[in-house]
Amino acid sequence: ESASATCLCLSACGNFIIIGFSSGHVDRYNIQSGIHRGEYKHGSNPAHKHPLRSLASDSVNQQVISGDREGILKFWKFKSLELAEKMVLSGGLSKFRLHRESGLLACALENFNIHVVDIDNRSVVRKLSGHTSGLTDLTFSQDGRWLVTASSDSTARVWDLPSGHCIDFF
Repeated sequence: ESASATCLCLSACGNFIIIGFSSGHVDRYNIQSGIHRGEYKHGSNPAHKHPLRSLASDSVNQQVISGDREGILKFWKFKSLELAEKMVLSGGLSKFRLHRESGLLACALENFNIHVVDIDNRSVVRKLSGHTSGLTDLTFSQDGRWLVTASSDSTARVWDLPSGHCIDFF
């Protein structure tokens, strides 16, 4: 059975590309040579049991975060490829975006909600709701104070992360 690439991320240093697959595998490659530089896994099992939806690496190449369609986030040690921690979100994951400078991970869930995770202490710090259909994209403001989300309900929302409130809707 063949697997397809479902997501990828470039390491903060720019030397590695990490690719997630529909089979649950997560592989790391040197971006210049193309040489395989390791696989994030549990013993002989792939990183996840379900297809990957998103990947991110932190700002100092200490950890890689992977997320699958069932809402399982895994935090991996970047260099050793070992699992550090696992977190289960309250719904299936559509995608996530990391704001590297703040260490905040915005997770778009299939139930139309957003969970914001602090990747350093690995906890949900905000739960945002308001969209009535699937989230199609999300991005942080440069300073990480706001999160902007778009949905197939034909709306976009601007969230103030310190307060957890929607401050604009269009």
